[in-house]
Amino acid sequence: HPAHFSRAILGARGEVQGYGVVCPSEAGWRIGPLFADAPTDAARLLSSLRGAVPPGDQVCIDVPASNPAALAMMEAAGMERVFEVKRMYKGEVPSMPMERIYGLTTMEVG
Repeated sequence: HPAHFSRAILGARGEVQGYGVVCPSEAGWRIGPLFADAPTDAARLLSSLRGAVPPGDQVCIDVPASNPAALAMMEAAGMERVFEVKRMYKGEVPSMPMERIYGLTTMEVG
C-alpha cells in the first residue's frame, strides 16, 4: 500500500532483528506484521509505528494470544482488547516461532 510505513531494527552485522508495518485500514490504521527477536525490540517498533500515524487516528493490531509478552506489551502501551479471533487448522498445526510474533500480518498490507 502506498501510504504504509515500515520500520526495522538491525543488529551489529546488519541482520534484521525485528520489523513491522502500519497501513491505513477502513477504521484508521492497522499494524501488522510486527516480528521481533526480543520484547524490547518489539516495544521500540510498536512505538515507532504508532508514532507514524497521525495524532488522534485509531490504531489496531492483531496480537497472537499464544505470545504472553505481546499481550503484556500491548496493555503496557495502553491498547485495549476489543475482540478475539481463533486460528483453526485441519491436520497438523504448523510450528511457528510464536515468541517472535507480536502482530499478525494483515490483509491491509496488500
